Amino acid sequence: MSQSDFAFSNDVRAAMEMRTPRTARMLLMTVTGLLVVFLLWAHFAVLDEVKRGNGKVVPSRQTQVVQSLEGGIISELLIQEGAIVRKDQPLARIEDTNFAAQFGEIRERRGAMAARVIRLEAETFGKTSVEFPEDLTKLAPRAVQTERSVFDAHMRKLAQDIDVIAQQEWQKKKEIDELRASETRFSETLTLLTRETLLTRRLYEQKVVPEIEMLRSDRQATDMRGQLAVVQATMVKTEAAVKEAQSRLLNITTAFRSTAEDDLAKSRGDLAVLDENIKSAQDRVRRTELRSPVYGIVNRLNVTTIGAVVAPGASVMEIVPLEDTLLVEGRIRPQDIAFIRPDHEAVVKLSAYDSSVYGSLHGRVERISADTITDEKGDKNERGETFYRVMVRTEKNHLGTAEQPLPIIPGMVATVEILTGKKSVLDYLVKPARMLRDEAFRER
Repeated sequence: MSQSDFAFSNDVRAAMEMRTPRTARMLLMTVTGLLVVFLLWAHFAVLDEVKRGNGKVVPSRQTQVVQSLEGGIISELLIQEGAIVRKDQPLARIEDTNFAAQFGEIRERRGAMAARVIRLEAETFGKTSVEFPEDLTKLAPRAVQTERSVFDAHMRKLAQDIDVIAQQEWQKKKEIDELRASETRFSETLTLLTRETLLTRRLYEQKVVPEIEMLRSDRQATDMRGQLAVVQATMVKTEAAVKEAQSRLLNITTAFRSTAEDDLAKSRGDLAVLDENIKSAQDRVRRTELRSPVYGIVNRLNVTTIGAVVAPGASVMEIVPLEDTLLVEGRIRPQDIAFIRPDHEAVVKLSAYDSSVYGSLHGRVERISADTITDEKGDKNERGETFYRVMVRTEKNHLGTAEQPLPIIPGMVATVEILTGKKSVLDYLVKPARMLRDEAFRER
C-alpha cells in the first residue's frame, strides 16, 4: 500500500499493514511451502523396514573329524592349527611301509593270476598262441614269461599226444589196406581152389585121379577159407582200432580244453577275490594320507608331533566347514519376530570388519526357531535374554574382492538386519503420535 493509499484507508486496514511487514509474510509463505513439500515427500518417500538382532557366524555343517581307520605312526604333518584347507587337500601322512608291502604282494599275485587266466583262455578256445597286454607285461613280467612257457609246454605236449595217436591211426589204416589186399588175393585163390576141387571131384568120380588128390584139393580150399576168415576178422578189428584212434584224437583235444576250462573258472574266481583284496590294500595305502573331507578351517590338532602313534579310529584333527555361503545365527526379540518370514532379505554386518569400509553381506532368512530360547545367565535367580533364533544364509563367504577376499570364520560376531517390508517417512513420523494417542488417558 502506497503512502497516498495509506492516508485514505480505514483504521483496521492501516493497523494490519503497519503490523505485518513484507519480509515476515514472505517468510511465512516460504515455511508453509517447505512444510507442504516435506509432507508430500514424506508421504511418497519409502524406506526399508528393518528388524535388527545380534548374531554370530556358525558352521553350516557339523565339525568334521579326521580319523585314521588303521592307525599308525605319523610321518608328516602338512598343516597347522587355524589353517584354511581345501577339500581333498593332504593334511598328514602315516607311515605306509607295511601297507605298501602288502599292496605290492597282492598286486604281484593278482598279476600272476591275470596272466594265468589269459593263458587258460587261449587254451580253452583252442588258440595256437597267447598274447598278453602290454600293461600286464610291464606289471608282472616274470609271471607273463612263466605262463607263456607253460602254454608252449602244454601245446607241445598236446601236439605230441595227437601225433602219437595219429601215427597209430595211420598204422592201422595201413594194416587195413594190407588186409584188404590179402582178402582180395585170398578170395581169388579160394575161387580157383573151389573150381579145382569141383574138377578134381568129377575126375575122381570118373576114376581118373586117386582119392588123395581130391582130398588134397579139398584141404587146400578149406585152408584158404580159414585164412580168408582170419583176414576178414583181423580187418574188422583193425577198422575198430582206427575208429578208436579217431575217437581218442577227438577226446584228447576235448579233454585238454575241458581241463583248461575248469582251471579257467577256478582261476577267474581267484582273480575276482584278488581284485577285491587289491582294492582293500590300495584303500589302506591311500588312507595313510589323511585328506580334508571338506573346505574349511583346522579347528583343533590332536596330534602335533612327527612320530606320534595314532590308535585305529582315533581323531587326528577337527575341521570346521567353510562353504561358498555362510550361516549366521541371529537373535531376534519376540516383539520383532511377527513379520519375519523365511526367504526374507537380510544384511549381515560383521563387527570384525567396518561395514562402512568393507561393506556387508547380503543373504536370506533360511529358517526360524519354532519357539523362543532363553539365554541362561550365571546367576540362577536372574533370567537371561529371551529371543528367537533366526538362521540367515549369505550369498558369499567373504568380504572384499574375489582376488583379495577377507576370510570369515565361525564365531565372528555380527549384526543381522532383516527387511520385513517398506514404510513411508510419514508413517515413521506419525507413529509416535499414534502410540501416544493409543496410550493416552489409560492410567489409573
